[in-house]
Amino acid sequence: MRPVTFKIRLTLVVILVLGMFLLHNSFWWWDLDKHLPLLWGFMPFAFSYYVLYALLAAAVMFLIVKIAWPEPPEGIFEGTEDEELDDDLIRGNLEEANLTGERKG
Repeated sequence: MRPVTFKIRLTLVVILVLGMFLLHNSFWWWDLDKHLPLLWGFMPFAFSYYVLYALLAAAVMFLIVKIAWPEPPEGIFEGTEDEELDDDLIRGNLEEANLTGERKG
């Protein structure tokens, strides 16, 4: 299977952003609040639309990050000089990592 190219990723992101822009300009709902009663007895229809729009926007932003975020370069996490320090920090062993401010020896 071919890897997804930058051009395809950019096209998907642009389509998602334009789709969200069109949904945000909801001119087709402007007169609907006059004809619909309150949803669940307290919420105007336009407000409920924007609550759902906000949830959709969060999902689309997550999807954009997944689509457009670049992969890290190969080997970026390998061969660091401070591997022992990293291991001590992961295990929470501050004395061995010498981050407590005390001097050894």
